[in-house]
Amino acid sequence: MTATRSRSGRSQRRGRARSNDSDRFAQRRHEVRRRRGARRLRWVAGLALVAFLIVAVIGLLNSSALAVDVVTVNGVDRDLASEVYSATDIEPGQPLVDVDTAAVEGLVEELPWVRSAAVSRSWNGTVVVEVEQRQTLLALAGTDGSDFVGVDQDGIQVTRLSSDLVVDAAPIPLVQGLAVDIQLGQSAPPSVALAINFLLSAPADIRDIVGQIEVADEELFVVLTSGSRARLGDSRQLGAKYQSLETVLQQVDLSCLESVDVSVPSAPSLTRSCADGETGGQDG
Repeated sequence: MTATRSRSGRSQRRGRARSNDSDRFAQRRHEVRRRRGARRLRWVAGLALVAFLIVAVIGLLNSSALAVDVVTVNGVDRDLASEVYSATDIEPGQPLVDVDTAAVEGLVEELPWVRSAAVSRSWNGTVVVEVEQRQTLLALAGTDGSDFVGVDQDGIQVTRLSSDLVVDAAPIPLVQGLAVDIQLGQSAPPSVALAINFLLSAPADIRDIVGQIEVADEELFVVLTSGSRARLGDSRQLGAKYQSLETVLQQVDLSCLESVDVSVPSAPSLTRSCADGETGGQDG
């Protein structure tokens, strides 16, 4: 038996195959376009949501709900607190997001009597300013001789002082021998460091018998309540100088002591004035 294949039959099958392939490709292209469209739609929706959230957050941060309600100043009394508040340049109702804490700290620290400031804010509407105040340690006379300025342990001119605070036996010791052009917030002459070191480091029994502090020729002198004058020199070996001075004072009659030099603590020297007017020098 002989089998035959019709040419037209083969053409029909090939045509149907091409048609099926074309339909599948069209479906695939349609599916790809649909997926791309859905992906773009999700991106657009996501961007729209992000934009909405950004606008909402910005609006909230700048609304009265997150504004400055109160500024609290800690570490100083009420009068000084008002100075700090003015220096902050913060107004009630100002958005909290606009409060630059570092900048506010810098503004407050420009006050001559402020040693340091720390600023924090809370989203409940409160801004807190913590202030460390400079404490007056000693006084210097102004160059005109009629005004006085208080100086702290950092050598900074803190505040103007009335004369009744710096006279003999006053709570703030006046350092003789130094005059300063009074400019609050500025440094005092470097030589004041000699007096500062003495006041911060001298033992209580030494400070209690010192009536006056002097700085001359970059050296420190103290006048004792007995009237005697002690030379301590520069700021080196202060501990040894204090010990040497204590030893000398324990061994001599203070009523006859005119001066003592402990600038070389291992070899103190002294001058005594006797009751009959004779004077003599003696090395300790």
